[in-house]
Amino acid sequence: MDDLVVKKIVNTARLSMSILNIRQEDVAYDLQLSQSQVSRVLTGKCKRVTKNMHKICNYLQDCMDQKLVTKDFGLADINNAVLSIWDGTEAHAKVIADFIRELDSIIRYEKSLKQDFMERQ
Repeated sequence: MDDLVVKKIVNTARLSMSILNIRQEDVAYDLQLSQSQVSRVLTGKCKRVTKNMHKICNYLQDCMDQKLVTKDFGLADINNAVLSIWDGTEAHAKVIADFIRELDSIIRYEKSLKQDFMERQ
C-alpha cells in the first residue's frame, strides 16, 4: 500500500515540476534541503512517505497555486474579450484565433523595428 502511495506522490511531484519548469536544485534551495535529498524523493528511492516528501509536495502545491492564480487572471480577461465578440461557431473561433496570432506577429515586427531604430540612433 505504501509503495503505491509513494509512486503516486513521486509521479505527481515530477509532473508538477515539469509543468512549473522547476529544477531539483531550485526545490532544494527553496526548502533548504540538499539536492540529493530532493533527488531521493523524486526518483522514488523512499519506500515510505517522509517528512521531506511532504515538504516537497506542499512546496510544489504552493507553486502550482501561485501559477494558476497568476495565469487565471490573464486568462479571465482574454476569455471575456473573446466571448464578447465570438458568435459561437467553430469557424468564427478559428477566425478569432488566427487574428490573435496575426496580431502577435504584427506586434513582434513592430518591436523589432523599434529596436532596430534605437540601435541606429
